[in-house]
Amino acid sequence: MDNQTKSQGAGEPSRDESLDSHSEHTRQATWWLRPRVVVLACLGMLLLGSPLLVRGYRLGRVPQTAEPFDTRALLSFSLPDEQNAYVEFRQASALMTWIANEHRKELDDAMDGDWSVASEAVRNWLDDNRPALELWKQGAAKPDSQTPLGPELDKAGVTGREFRYQSPHRLIYLEAMRLLAEGQPKDALELLLVGFRCSHHIGRRTDHMGRLHGFGFEGTMTHGIVKWAQHPTVTSELLHQAQLELEKVHQQEPPLSLSFQVEYLRILADIRSAIRREGDPAWDAKPHWQRMGELAYGVIGEPEVSERCLKHVFRNRLSQVDKPVRQRTRQSGSHGYFEPDPSRPHLPQPSQLDGWINHAYFGENYIDSEAIILPAARRMEARYALRKTILALELYRRQHGNYPETLAALAPDLLSEIPDDVLENTPKPLKYRKDGDNARLWSVGDDGVDHGGDLERYKDYGHILGPRKAEQRTD
Repeated sequence: MDNQTKSQGAGEPSRDESLDSHSEHTRQATWWLRPRVVVLACLGMLLLGSPLLVRGYRLGRVPQTAEPFDTRALLSFSLPDEQNAYVEFRQASALMTWIANEHRKELDDAMDGDWSVASEAVRNWLDDNRPALELWKQGAAKPDSQTPLGPELDKAGVTGREFRYQSPHRLIYLEAMRLLAEGQPKDALELLLVGFRCSHHIGRRTDHMGRLHGFGFEGTMTHGIVKWAQHPTVTSELLHQAQLELEKVHQQEPPLSLSFQVEYLRILADIRSAIRREGDPAWDAKPHWQRMGELAYGVIGEPEVSERCLKHVFRNRLSQVDKPVRQRTRQSGSHGYFEPDPSRPHLPQPSQLDGWINHAYFGENYIDSEAIILPAARRMEARYALRKTILALELYRRQHGNYPETLAALAPDLLSEIPDDVLENTPKPLKYRKDGDNARLWSVGDDGVDHGGDLERYKDYGHILGPRKAEQRTD
C-alpha cells in the first residue's frame, strides 16, 4: 500500500478536500473584498467623512490672514477713572428719571418748538434731573472715555446701552433752550458744547450701536446750535466764539476705526459663543436638537470660516474708514466693500470678499452692520458743514442786516472756503437760497439727489433760517 493510501486510511483529508478547505478559509478572511461589501463600506466612509470633506473645502476657500488690527492692545487698554467720562455718565444714568408716558408728546413738542411751549410736566422733569445733568457736565469735561471691554467682551458693557434710552441729549438740549429763553445765551452755548463733547465720548471705543447713539446726540446738539445762533440775544462776539469752540470740538471727534475695531471684537465674541460646550449653563439649557445643530456647525468649519471672512472684511473697512470721504476708494460688491488702495494691492478684491462671505453662515448675518454706520458718519460730516456755514450766515446777518444772496459772500472773511456737501457724489458746495428775510441751506441728503431744498418732506437735509423757524432737524 502506497503512502497516499495509508494517509487516506488514517482518516486524513484528501488533497482535493484540503484545497476546498483552504478556499473556504480564504473566502471567509476576504469577505470585506466582496463587491457588495466594498460598495457599502465606501458609502459608509463617505457618509462619515463627508462633514470633514465639507469642512476642508470650506476652510480651503478662505485663506488665513492676521488680525485686522492689534486686538490685544484694544482689549488691554485701561483708562483711569479720573480720565474716563463713562464713570460720571453711568452715575448720571442711574439718577435720571424718565418722563411719564402721558407727557411724552409734550416733551416732543418742547424739543421741536421754543422753550415757551414747554409744559409744566416737562419743566418739572427737567428740574428733577438737574443732579444727573451736573454729572453729565462733569463727565464731558474729562479728556477721554472707555466702556469696559474685558477679555470676553461683555456685550452689555460695550455700548453703554444702560443710558441710551434715558435720552440725556434731550435733557441737555432743553436746559440750553431754557437758558437761552431767560437771556443767558453764553451759558446756553456752554451747555450745548457740553452736549457735543458728550456725543464724542459716547461714540468713542464702542461698537456701531454706541457710535450711532453718539451721532444722534450730536444731531440734537446741532439742532440746538441752529436755534441758538438765530436768537436775538446772541451777539456777533458769541457767534465768533461758537465758531472757534465748535471747531475745537469737531477735532475731538473720535476716529471711525475705533467703533469698527470694537464691532469686530463684539461680532467675533458672538460667533465664538455660538458653538458651546458641555458644562456651560447656556449650552446645557438648550434643547437637544439645538445642541446637535450647533455641533454640526462646528464639524463643518463654523465658526472658523466666519472668523477668517471677518478678518478680511474688517481689514478692508479699516483700510479706508478714517480717510476723508472724498479720499476713500470706490465701494463695490453686494456689501459695499472698498476697492484695494493702489498702495496695498495684495488686499482681496470686493468680488473675492463677496464669494467668501456668502459661504460664512454666521459672518454673513453680521456684515451688513456697516451699511448703517458709514452713511450715518457721512450725515454727521454734512451736519458739521451745515452748522459751520449757519454760524457764518448769522454773523453776516448781524453785520449787514440780512442774509447774503449767495454763499460766496461768506468767503474769505467769515469762512475760509465754502464747505462741500459730502453727500454729493462729486464735490459740490452746500446748496443755498435766500427767500426774502429767510434763507435756506441744505445738503442733498442720503439719496444724493438735490430736491431744491424740499425740507418739509425730508427729501433734502438742512435748515430754514430767519423769521420762519427751522423746519428740518438733522438728528
